[in-house]
Amino acid sequence: MPLLIACGPAAHQTPCGIDVDGSPSSLTSEGLQSAVRAALRGATFTTDPALADPAANCKAMEGFTVYTRPTPTFIDEGEEVFGATRCWRFEVIVGTPESGEWRLSGLVHELFHVMQRCAPGHANWERDGIFFGIGKSEDPSI
Repeated sequence: MPLLIACGPAAHQTPCGIDVDGSPSSLTSEGLQSAVRAALRGATFTTDPALADPAANCKAMEGFTVYTRPTPTFIDEGEEVFGATRCWRFEVIVGTPESGEWRLSGLVHELFHVMQRCAPGHANWERDGIFFGIGKSEDPSI
């Protein structure tokens, strides 16, 4: 009987345990890791108590898989969107950014939904500085 030993994350998995679907995509392991780092960094600029603990934010991503669409936007539930999160299926679906920079795509926005433990909608995102945090996550100087 063969012995299987796990020596670390899968090829496209980040240290937070979020993975990329195996379909052809321009989202590489490095691109996903860049977006995850940006989201974790951006969370530090919010006042949302649910985002106060970086370790908990990382843990919230565990088990999620990112699926990509070949265009920047796609139709989801009758609306044109840049991304969608399906918490009950542990899925994040995002359009491919024209720039190729995944940390500047809808992926970071969707990761904020995941870090908020999938609280519905965007209620209080302005009040709690989440839109501000997402904006700060796009700043490469941080």
